[in-house]
Amino acid sequence: MKVHILVLGCLIFLSSCQNSTSTNLDKAVEKHLNAINSVEATTACTDVFTKSLETEDSEKFCAALTDRADGDFAVCEGDIRNPRFSKLISSCRSEVLKRLLKLESDRNKGLSVWANVYSEKSLALNFKFNTNVVKIDTSLGQTLVAEGLAPGQVVLTLDDGPDRVNTRSILRTLQEANVKAHFFQLGSRVKSNAELVRLMAREGHSIANHSWNHADFKTIGLTDAANQIYQTHKVIFEALGWVDPFFRFPYGSRSKDVEEVLKRNQMASFMWNVDSNDWRKINPDKTVRTNLQVIEDTMNQLAKRKKGILLFHDIHQRTAELMPELLKRLHQGGYQIAIYEPANTQLRTNPPILIRNPEKPNIP
Repeated sequence: MKVHILVLGCLIFLSSCQNSTSTNLDKAVEKHLNAINSVEATTACTDVFTKSLETEDSEKFCAALTDRADGDFAVCEGDIRNPRFSKLISSCRSEVLKRLLKLESDRNKGLSVWANVYSEKSLALNFKFNTNVVKIDTSLGQTLVAEGLAPGQVVLTLDDGPDRVNTRSILRTLQEANVKAHFFQLGSRVKSNAELVRLMAREGHSIANHSWNHADFKTIGLTDAANQIYQTHKVIFEALGWVDPFFRFPYGSRSKDVEEVLKRNQMASFMWNVDSNDWRKINPDKTVRTNLQVIEDTMNQLAKRKKGILLFHDIHQRTAELMPELLKRLHQGGYQIAIYEPANTQLRTNPPILIRNPEKPNIP
């Protein structure tokens, strides 16, 4: 009798652990659905995985994870692939990796060409762009949305990198199609990926400032915000010897006080008018949002605006996968690629924010 009770108790305990993990994963999926920016969406599962790493063994966690729908797998894909959590999925690694491969294949259905981020094989693209240079005066610190662009011109921007895998894949695609893009970098990522940033520079891309760690500038003090800009400018400059005088507010969350800092340092605030929402991995019904959907949503927005600045993120695998098809659609649609350059090139090699006070940021 005691043995039966003990066994029953263990089974109940195991079930409760699984139910607890399942409940937490349910909450993570809801968090992703309700996210208002890429950081919230990308990290929706991270807390669940971190907590489970501390409290559960692999078998219990896998029992809950492998029972999830494809949409749930899509939401948690980044954490599933993260080596930090390899121990957590050790007992179901083979099954999980097979599902990720199927997920990868399924989300790319409908595309005539897509990139395998782990392959350096040529995509055999049969088109190339000529990039149009648009000179812009940044001395007044103005906000760029689609200024100076002719109808049919498109500026490709990629935020939050660099990423060692996905950014490299995107760079290979851009090089093959002869496309130049704007990369808005996080200083914290530049610090650990300086050689990758130098590769971007060698291939002719614009490299600019996107803060140190993607803080919402409306929620931190002016001193902290200015210091984030300063430190990121500094680490990029140390890697390259130049930085484009452009700044993109994390989340597009602009602050008038910070805009004054940008103006004094002759840096333009760089916004967008076409948002790919490439960070949304599932639809409202929790089905997988395919790469074809991302491309079609982007192209439909562009068709309405006739020209524009496209917002993507080079930290996402899906963005690297869909980039060849996106460029193909742009080329077929007769769009031209444009890139901004500062009218005063001295602002790249002699940034006022670094020169005025090399030890401290230019804080009002």
